Amino acid sequence: MFVVAACGPSGDAPEPGGTDSDETAPAEAQDAIVNGLETMFTWYPVRDGSTLDAYNRALPYFGAELRAGKDTLERGNSVWWQEWKAKKAEVTADALLVTGEHPADKPDTVQRAVVVTQTVKTPDGKVLESNTMRIERVVAKKSPEGWRVEEISFFPVNEFRTQVCPPGQSHQPPPDGPCAPNPPPPPKQCPDGTTVAPDQMCPEPRIGPRTKQCPDGSTVAADATCPTEPKVTSPQPEPCPEGQVRDANGTCQPEPCPDGQVRGNDGTCQPEPCPDGQVRGSDGTCQPEPCPDGQVRGSDGTCGCPVGTELYNGTCVSPCPEGQVRGSDGTCGCPVGTELYNGTCVSPCPEGQVRGSGGTCGCPAGTELYNGSCVSPCPSGQVRGAGGTCGCPAGTELYNGSCVSPCPGISSRNASGTCVCPPGYTGTPETGCGSYVGAGPPPPGPRVEQVSFEVSMPCPYVVATQRKAFVGRVMAQPGLGS
Repeated sequence: MFVVAACGPSGDAPEPGGTDSDETAPAEAQDAIVNGLETMFTWYPVRDGSTLDAYNRALPYFGAELRAGKDTLERGNSVWWQEWKAKKAEVTADALLVTGEHPADKPDTVQRAVVVTQTVKTPDGKVLESNTMRIERVVAKKSPEGWRVEEISFFPVNEFRTQVCPPGQSHQPPPDGPCAPNPPPPPKQCPDGTTVAPDQMCPEPRIGPRTKQCPDGSTVAADATCPTEPKVTSPQPEPCPEGQVRDANGTCQPEPCPDGQVRGNDGTCQPEPCPDGQVRGSDGTCQPEPCPDGQVRGSDGTCGCPVGTELYNGTCVSPCPEGQVRGSDGTCGCPVGTELYNGTCVSPCPEGQVRGSGGTCGCPAGTELYNGSCVSPCPSGQVRGAGGTCGCPAGTELYNGSCVSPCPGISSRNASGTCVCPPGYTGTPETGCGSYVGAGPPPPGPRVEQVSFEVSMPCPYVVATQRKAFVGRVMAQPGLGS
């Protein structure tokens, strides 16, 4: 049922030098042996043309000689293959390295015996059959490409025959293939030209003539009865055209195509279409379709992008950096509402602010943050009020752009900015303006009037309110409107 052949170099293998059964082969060598054999003996009869398809899938694990020998591989028992295909069954394989004596491992060579168990299952999980075979010698060697299987042999070194198969089995293919159930024996040919089953007896030979002539001129078997009605000879139909045969209804039809072929639209026989996802190769067998550019075929036979890439719009590309998303044009960028800074997507700075070298947001040079906005700083000596405007501190007044103390008493500020008493009064502003000593009658008593001036100007000027007592008339403060 399961048909395989020894593969690999034909020369004598090295004599085994026994080694400790606990010796562990390099993990890469074990992976090459197990993955290669499991892939080689896992079959999909529904979509594979033969076991050669599985062998081709295993080629990435094989060395040069096994890759070169793929065209000479036995294709297996077509009867069993067709039965599995009809039941849509799959044959899975499990490989296990056998512990025990084996040649000593070398830095670039490992040899082990392997047990492979094949299980035939239907789509609903029903196990149809299972078979375990021992592969006596599997040799893996290290190459520049990594560890690859270089030889697969079912026979130990210098042994040319397998052991006797159990009853009901034989070597398939003979003489030294693995044991498999015996194929059905051919039918028995009897002396009279008939065939019967191998376990049946041929019919007794007849004595005398086998046919007899009837009155109507017809011939029948010796033990048959002649027809009572006159024989009516029907006209023979015209022969069918070349390449056609007459069916049961007497109609000429194209000759059936050979097994594995179907008749095309042009009337010629052609190979059956390959299953979906496969194309017919130059050797006539169905092969998996080539992977799209940039993609690679995995161990399960499907195409995909290499590790570290992702599929976008039919092309394998590097994934976007963390935090970024791919736009409709295929380029990576930050999500809406963020911006890229130093390779990271961050929230943008508030309006009017700029990002510094440390990544933090702040006001541009020469401005300061007030109530969420960047504004010009107040002039020297001034302070910002609750409304956001700049002005002099309490107890001072603005004069010529500077905040100064107001003049005391009834004194006022002259053109040079100095506080002086009104004309005719004794004293100084610092000690207080005294009695009137001027010529002529003294001026009338002082009339104190509270006058408010309110001037609005943009920074660096500010809204200023000046309150002052004046005698006789109102005098404007320097720098303020009257």
